[in-house]
Amino acid sequence: MTQSIFGGFEAKSPNRSALVLLDFKRAYDRVWHAGLAAKLARLGTPACVIRWIMATLRDRRGRVRWETSISDSRLFPQGLAHGSVLALLLWNIYASDILPRAPPGVLRVGILCVCG
Repeated sequence: MTQSIFGGFEAKSPNRSALVLLDFKRAYDRVWHAGLAAKLARLGTPACVIRWIMATLRDRRGRVRWETSISDSRLFPQGLAHGSVLALLLWNIYASDILPRAPPGVLRVGILCVCG
């Protein structure tokens, strides 16, 4: 993205650059697994890879431990695992069609979600 902006400044007829940042509340927590699988399939992802990814998302459970107490286990029926290697890539695939297509001559670099 930075290279695109600097390239625009250095062009013979200067290009305009705009940066749009969107903050999606609880973005990773709201990813619908069936929708993600459909988007992966539309991108031509092999079925075995989609099955493997969906297996990593299925039946995810978590619980909290505080000192000597442990909460009941909770099922997470949707969302991505925070901190996983694939979470950022899967979010970008899932959110790639949120924004409308850019008009001709406009370079859209992508959507980036950094959840902290």
